[in-house]
Amino acid sequence: FFNTIAPRWDDLKKEILGSFDINRAISLDLSPVSVAVDLGCGTGELMGFLMEKARHVIGVDSSQKMLDEARKRFVDANGAADLRLGELEHLPMKDGEADLAVISLALHHLSKPEDAVREAFRILKPGGRLVVAEFAQHADETLRKHYGDRWLGLSKEEVTDWLAGCGFALEGVTPHSLLRSLVLHIYIAEKPLFHTL
Repeated sequence: FFNTIAPRWDDLKKEILGSFDINRAISLDLSPVSVAVDLGCGTGELMGFLMEKARHVIGVDSSQKMLDEARKRFVDANGAADLRLGELEHLPMKDGEADLAVISLALHHLSKPEDAVREAFRILKPGGRLVVAEFAQHADETLRKHYGDRWLGLSKEEVTDWLAGCGFALEGVTPHSLLRSLVLHIYIAEKPLFHTL
């Protein structure tokens, strides 16, 4: 699906998000870091924002065509952008490789979203932060038909349970109202400096 629609993906997202700038909302309050990773980076739009906060930005996506689109965006990035083909449930990254991880509108495309949250925990350094931007549960079936959604959003309880179950400490959840009566939640969580699972 994503290989087919890759060239049109940014326009398709605007049909749902309207004038809401999800990338700005995600990156607004982020502190500067050394390494940030966009998990499910798509065409790399968010990576451009993360480059304002990080010295090195990694983008991971399971669609080669999406990564091809992202590569066009970062031709002149002088090595600051690193694009990797891989599944969010089995990331092509080392343990503790990143200071910041973002999963933006990707969990609802996965068969087991919790596995991606667990992998995000693994690749973050202790004290690292995870930002998850995800639709709240809804009943708009057109998103399944036209955008490849596997889940019609995810409840706040599900996401917060996954975060806690994987070892994250939740810092906060901010709701944003979108078109079609959709609500987007932005979750911010931290991998504790010391943790026991």
